[in-house]
Amino acid sequence: MCGAGDYGNRTIESKRDRIATILIAPFMTCSARLPVYTMVIAAFLPHVRCWAFFWATCGSDAGFVCSGFLMAVLTARLLKSTILKSKDAPFILEMPPYRWPVPASLALRVVDRGKAFLYRAGTVIMLVSLLLWAATNFPMHHGQPPEIQNSVVAQLGHAIEPVIRPLGFDWKIGVGLLTSLRRAK
Repeated sequence: MCGAGDYGNRTIESKRDRIATILIAPFMTCSARLPVYTMVIAAFLPHVRCWAFFWATCGSDAGFVCSGFLMAVLTARLLKSTILKSKDAPFILEMPPYRWPVPASLALRVVDRGKAFLYRAGTVIMLVSLLLWAATNFPMHHGQPPEIQNSVVAQLGHAIEPVIRPLGFDWKIGVGLLTSLRRAK
């Protein structure tokens, strides 16, 4: 579920309405699903024109989004008319008072977050870069770095190639995939 969870419906007072919202949220398209739709469409549909300026793949992408919205509406109607029948309740949301940010505090926040990002991302990027450099420059032959296909990184890439070959990837892309992985928090 694209970030809906319980946070998206915690302001709904009626328990039945909250349950209905939770049940229809998976039908809604979010930005995380669009690349998945694009990959599925690219894998199964040819890139052909349907009309003058309209490609079949574009229509399919729009079809995924529209069908998700349509299914959400139909599911909500079905739930509200059968299992989760309830009276209509007004939606009232109390908004906090908004104030313009103070430029000094905004600047301090930007600097603080920038430092935190550079520290966290910079250390990981530096470490991976150094490891990748070492793996491409060893084992040395007569004081010279080896050809890339004879390096430690190539051996590692060839070791994982059987796993990624069905995806159409070679060992070079496998090394790129390995270096792009990071520990989830």
